[in-house]
Amino acid sequence: MKEPFSAVVLAGGRSTRMGRPKATLEFAGIPLWLRQVALAQSLGTRDIMISSGPDWSPERGPWKVVSDRVPGKGPLGGLQAALDSMSTEWLLVLAVDMPDMMQDFLERLVASARTRGVVPLVDGFYQGLAAIYPRTMRGIVDEALGGEDRSLQSLVGRALEMGLVDAMPVADADKPLFRNLNRPEDF
Repeated sequence: MKEPFSAVVLAGGRSTRMGRPKATLEFAGIPLWLRQVALAQSLGTRDIMISSGPDWSPERGPWKVVSDRVPGKGPLGGLQAALDSMSTEWLLVLAVDMPDMMQDFLERLVASARTRGVVPLVDGFYQGLAAIYPRTMRGIVDEALGGEDRSLQSLVGRALEMGLVDAMPVADADKPLFRNLNRPEDF
């Protein structure tokens, strides 16, 4: 993709299995939220947003904080807030709890988005929390949030059917990048 793009770090989850906001946990001596912001900044994003929830909000900085219109709807709420607030036609989504994600993989992801968004595919599952989405996703995100099925797998499946995104199979060597931290023992 040669066009400018926006980025959002999804950090607004309830972190019930972790027992405290994941965003504030340190990984390699850096809070997870700050690590992911730095990673997004390294890609040359036009603007960076942080989707935070009622349990945590980031300090001031060169980012915009966005909040779910209706809290408690999962990552789609943060995705909707970012799509509403972005200044470009493309959005890089990056979950706060993927500390192993690397700049070179995200650069390849961004480069592979040409006329459609790109969602990595690992062992048959869409990795929609480290993906590129077009602004045109907004309508189907709204539909999903208004319905019973708010799963990211269903949303990405629908976006694929509509030609809004492509799936990008992930090489075995890159699969560990998608490890996420949900419980204290995951560290």
